[in-house]
Amino acid sequence: MCAPWIAVRRAGLPAVAAALLLAAACGDGNMQAHVALDAAPDVRADAADTGSDGGAAAGDGGDASDDVEVDAVVDSTADGPDAVAGDRAPSADAADASEARVEASADLPRERPSATASWTIAPNPMCTGEGAGCMDTGTVGGYQITATGSCPAASDVQLWFPGGATPLAAGTYAVKAAAGILDVIAMPAGMVGVLAERDDVSKTHFKFWGRAGTITVTVAGAARHVALTGVTLREQTTGAMTTLAADVTCP
Repeated sequence: MCAPWIAVRRAGLPAVAAALLLAAACGDGNMQAHVALDAAPDVRADAADTGSDGGAAAGDGGDASDDVEVDAVVDSTADGPDAVAGDRAPSADAADASEARVEASADLPRERPSATASWTIAPNPMCTGEGAGCMDTGTVGGYQITATGSCPAASDVQLWFPGGATPLAAGTYAVKAAAGILDVIAMPAGMVGVLAERDDVSKTHFKFWGRAGTITVTVAGAARHVALTGVTLREQTTGAMTTLAADVTCP
């Protein structure tokens, strides 16, 4: 072997470069071809390694591309229903609000018609009730009907039926003789207490308590119609007698 080969190998030069230098030093053209052939596998191996790495990179790149495409398909599928507003189901808050509105409308009290009344304390003009009410206050207070108005002076009427049995039972009730409020408390069955009040032109106030007569209660659907005809009254202070006619409807 030519002596320069040892020096070239010790210099750590690449195989091809080392071979060329050695051939030049030894003057052997055949050696160049031999060395080139010997070096070719190393070059091909390096290229193969490089290609293998590049292939791996390309493979990794291909996997990453596939992942991106798959993720995109999944994401677009998941978001698809939200993109169509008409396909969205009502939110929980909207459903709760709707149920709350239904419950609130069901719980609202329904307004009932007001009671109506008209009456005449002879010999004065007839009064029409500006306000009237019907309410069961129990066995002691009784089922009370009240009405207030003016004709043209202020006037009102109060009736006490037996309480604790709402609605007011239909039938004929006898007027209980009364001289004050204690006589109309805890009205017995089949009886009714009566009080009529009126101011005169001088603003003097008169109170008339029922003394005799009958009152008829009839049923009109859910309403009660109360009719007073020829009920006698006595004024509390003067003892003057008069009559009361009245017509009341309790819804």
